[in-house]
Amino acid sequence: MISSLRMSTVASLLVLFGILLVGGAHGQSGTIEGTVTQAGSGQPLPGVNVVIEDLNTGASTDADGNYAIEGVPVGTYEVTAQFVGFQSQTQGVEVSAGETITVDFVLTEETVGLDEIVVTGAAGETRREEVGNTVSSISVGDLEESPSSVEDILTGSLPGVTLNIGEGMSGSGSQIRLRGNTSVSQVNAPLVYVDGIRIRSTGYPKNVPPVGYDGRSANVTANPINDLNPVNIEQMEIVKGAAATTLYGTEAAPGVIQLFTKEGSPGSDPVWTAQVQQGVSDMQEFGPSSAPYYRIDPLLRQGRQQS
Repeated sequence: MISSLRMSTVASLLVLFGILLVGGAHGQSGTIEGTVTQAGSGQPLPGVNVVIEDLNTGASTDADGNYAIEGVPVGTYEVTAQFVGFQSQTQGVEVSAGETITVDFVLTEETVGLDEIVVTGAAGETRREEVGNTVSSISVGDLEESPSSVEDILTGSLPGVTLNIGEGMSGSGSQIRLRGNTSVSQVNAPLVYVDGIRIRSTGYPKNVPPVGYDGRSANVTANPINDLNPVNIEQMEIVKGAAATTLYGTEAAPGVIQLFTKEGSPGSDPVWTAQVQQGVSDMQEFGPSSAPYYRIDPLLRQGRQQS
């Protein structure tokens, strides 16, 4: 009898202690509540995340834009309201024991900043941070001087790009290398794409005279990339390194050059651009005084067309 009475007394004391403990805990915390609306219209915003980052806790607004965060310990905190398409807003609040603090937010719309897109040879576009290889880009409009050829855009504009000048004569092109040579037996020229369409990237055959022609030619190798008018190019992207093969195939081991041409925009006025290029070629005398042009004087006077 006495033992049962003692056990009942102990149980009662434990229940009373728990009630006092819970009541004391509630007495040391408060509640933050409020409404989140849209600036201008005043319409409530449902689904807004209202968080207290220091406590790693928060709540979401209901269909009427109301929220409530209960059990917030006594102290001073910063409450932040976050919602996609709106500017985040933060307010400071001081929580007292047993009190309910009202914190309302008015959010302003903002343009969502999207991740930069890299157009690749794969089935779709890829975000820049998802591309494991090095991607460099340059806008032609940002260049201080107007380029006379596509090679001029590459010269000194992007890191890791090397142009090896060949013959150095008029009409000759350069060998483009991205991070040097990658193979001793395969082509080391990077692939070239114009608006997603692949074009020839290796040099044209040398301009040599046909058999039976007694004249001469420049005997130079032209680069097909110079067939493009640099005025029509808006942006250039370069994917360097052998990792480019994951996007463009095994042929892209030397790298890839992507060229994007200019496009018209809806509602804009048409722009006309005129450009004139001219020059003079003067041939120096190289023969004796009796024959200053040594046997080619008839060709200079009469002209001769290579066929």
